[in-house]
Amino acid sequence: MASQDTKVFCSFCNEEFSSSKTMGDHLMMCGNKTDQCPNCRQFIRRAIFAYHYENNCANPDAPTRDNESNQKAQDTTRSQQFNDSNDNAFIPCEYCNQGIQWDLYDNHTKACREEYYKQLQEKTRRSSQQPAPATTTAKCIHCRLLRSLEGLAYHQGQVNDAERLISCSFCNEKFMSTKEMGDHLLMCGNKTDQCPHCKKFIRRAVFAYHYENNCTDLDDTDNDTHSHANKPVVSPTFHPNNSLLSSTRSAAGQEKKITIMTVNLRTPSDRETTTFQRSNSGIRTTVLCQFCNCECDPADLEAHRSACLKNPDKIKKKHPAPTDGDFNQYRDRLHHDDQSDDTALIPCEYCKKPIEWRLFQEHTNSCAKQEHERIQQQSRVIHQDNNNYVGRCRYCNAECSMDRLTPHE
Repeated sequence: MASQDTKVFCSFCNEEFSSSKTMGDHLMMCGNKTDQCPNCRQFIRRAIFAYHYENNCANPDAPTRDNESNQKAQDTTRSQQFNDSNDNAFIPCEYCNQGIQWDLYDNHTKACREEYYKQLQEKTRRSSQQPAPATTTAKCIHCRLLRSLEGLAYHQGQVNDAERLISCSFCNEKFMSTKEMGDHLLMCGNKTDQCPHCKKFIRRAVFAYHYENNCTDLDDTDNDTHSHANKPVVSPTFHPNNSLLSSTRSAAGQEKKITIMTVNLRTPSDRETTTFQRSNSGIRTTVLCQFCNCECDPADLEAHRSACLKNPDKIKKKHPAPTDGDFNQYRDRLHHDDQSDDTALIPCEYCKKPIEWRLFQEHTNSCAKQEHERIQQQSRVIHQDNNNYVGRCRYCNAECSMDRLTPHE
C-alpha cells in the first residue's frame, strides 16, 4: 500500500490521489466506464478494454464455453479440497452471508440468486411503474449488448444516440452522452489556467482567445459592451415646448437613435384665464369665469360659478370672448407681470400677512376657504335662546341646539 505522502495516478484518466484507498474508490467508478472499441464498435469497460483489444475483441464479461469449463474445473478442485479437509466446513453465501455446508452450497446460492433477482425486479417495477422483465438481463437500445438489470439504466445513460465517444476539448475526458458532456463543461470550462504572458488566471472557455489576441480579456470586453449598450446617451438639457423635440445620439460606437418627446399637458387650472390688474395701492388678481367670461376675485370664484349655474339666463348672456386686440392686451399684461420679481411680498387680502408672489395664489385660496367656512358657520346660528345657540340643519332646515346639530346632521 502506498504511504500517505505518496501520490498515485489513475491509469485511465490520470487523476491524482494521495492514497491507494481513494484510488480504489475512484476505480470502482472510472474502471466501469465504457469506451467504444475501434474494431468491433462495441462499448467495453475500461477495466478490461486492453485485454479485449489485444485478444481480438474477446469479452471476458460475456459467458463462454471456456469460462464455463474453467468454472466447473475450479468448482471441482475447490470441492475436492473441502471434502479432503472437512466435510462439515461452512462457506459464507455471497448473497445472504450465511454459513452453508459445501454439499448444499450450490442449491442454496441458486435459491438465493433467484430470490435476489426477484426483489430487484420488484424494486425496478415499482420505480418505473412498469411490469418486471422476465429475464435478469436486457439489451441496450444503443449498443445491443446484454446488460444486467441493475447496470442497464446507468449504461444507457452513458451511451449517446450516435454511438460514439465525445471528448472534452479542455481535459480530453471522454463522454458517451451529450448531457454528461454539457454538465462537465459547466465545471471544466470555468476552471482557470495561468497565461504564460500576463501571468493572469484565465477561464478555459476564453483562454485561446485571450492568448491569441495579446492577452485580451474577453469577459471584461463583454461586460463593457453590455454596460454601454444598456446605457443610452441623452442630452442633459431639455427645452420644453408645445411641439415635439427630437435628438439623435451615438452610444458605444454604434448608431442608436433616441427620440425624446416633451409634451406640455395643461391642467384644469391652466385653462382658466387669469389676469392681473395693477393699481396705485397694490396688485389685484382676477379670474375669468368659464360660464359668463366675467372677471371676479379668486376668493369669490366658487360662489360666482354657483350663481351662474343657478341663473341660466346669465349664462345665455355670456360675455364675448376676448378679441385679438383684447387677447394681445391680456398677453402683454401677463408678460409684464411675469417679469416682476417672484420674491416680492404681497399682503394677503384676508389675513394681511406679506406673502411671496410665487405662493400668493395658494395662500389666498387657503385663506378664502377658511373665511368661507367661518361665514357659513356664522350663518347657521339663527338666534340665541337662553344662552344656547340654535342652528339650522343644512339638509332638512330643522332648528336644533348647536350641541346637537352635528349629531343630527
